[in-house]
Amino acid sequence: MSSSSLLNILKSSVSSSTYFRSERRRESMTCEAIESEIFVSNNGKKYNLTTTLDRSGKSRSVWSYLAMFLWVGWTSFYFFFTLSLPIVYIYRDNKYLLYTYTTIFSFMIISAIFPINRKLQPKLAFKLGEWIMNNAADYFKMRVIHENLNEINKHKQVVYALEPHDVLPLSIFVFNDCLNSFPGQKCLGCITGACFNVPLMRHMYTWVNATDVGKKNVLKLISNGISPVICPGGVQEVTLMSSKDECVLYLKERKGFVKLAIQHGLPLVPAFTFGLKDSFDYWVPKGKFWTKLARQIGFLPMAFFGVFSLPLGPAKPVQYTVIAGSPIIVGAANPDPTIEEINKFHSMYIEELVALYERHKGAHGMDDIVLRIA
Repeated sequence: MSSSSLLNILKSSVSSSTYFRSERRRESMTCEAIESEIFVSNNGKKYNLTTTLDRSGKSRSVWSYLAMFLWVGWTSFYFFFTLSLPIVYIYRDNKYLLYTYTTIFSFMIISAIFPINRKLQPKLAFKLGEWIMNNAADYFKMRVIHENLNEINKHKQVVYALEPHDVLPLSIFVFNDCLNSFPGQKCLGCITGACFNVPLMRHMYTWVNATDVGKKNVLKLISNGISPVICPGGVQEVTLMSSKDECVLYLKERKGFVKLAIQHGLPLVPAFTFGLKDSFDYWVPKGKFWTKLARQIGFLPMAFFGVFSLPLGPAKPVQYTVIAGSPIIVGAANPDPTIEEINKFHSMYIEELVALYERHKGAHGMDDIVLRIA
């Protein structure tokens, strides 16, 4: 069955899903309250939705904006820093201006040299990272909802496969342990290694508990009992972005994360972020050259505009809701899975992710957005 046929079937079966709030409960947790509600799709299947993070009622403060700039404002910083260099040269006799830029360069050099090994970072740095993550959750009025949290927590580890990527996969931060959005799991968000090659940015991303998505590093996480969070579409998904009226997920050829789950016997959990598409205005260069370049360097050179319409700036203050589906059980660890096995669970993942999207899109303002699997 083709992906388009599968998509049409799923749309017809789940598009008129309904929420029922007849059953609610609250339990105390370290960071947030848990709230449950019964969700019934039009095919009669019930889901006990569990909300583990809800900042929708929080107001955005100046600290939230500051935290966003400290976290993801580095691309904009380097953009304006580079543009200002000719001015520094023209007014090079101004000792205050020269001192400021010399200081900035010094910090860049220190960051480029000093390793990002977690064991070598000061504790205060990770405290700063936690402060940034908590303020980012307020900034995005973040909500995290689980369709089957009890089933996930039967497993010590899982592989979370989060979509979409969009311009930047910012919603991956919600897996930070300080937010306690995924109780029972020790998670780390895995992002492109290019972020850990840029001075200043590399340390900030380390302090907010992000890590390299490279295979060697992900295997190390799994061996240490950590559940990796991966955005399968990656940078190639960004090259397919064109219209705000559709959400393209680059998944047909992305099977490495499925193989990884099978090899280690880890359940595969589909997750989708609603609201991510509204984070930026953007222009994406098209063509094989740009696609190839993006894969080589780990990011796509493109133009995007965020908060205050800043070029390459932090995301706009929109609301994010991450919904995690039921785990796909892959069985016992199999170091050498067949292509048939990989394809089987890969198809199951796509089917579950599309169904999850169709079940919840109406409640999160994406009824008119067409989901396309590429």
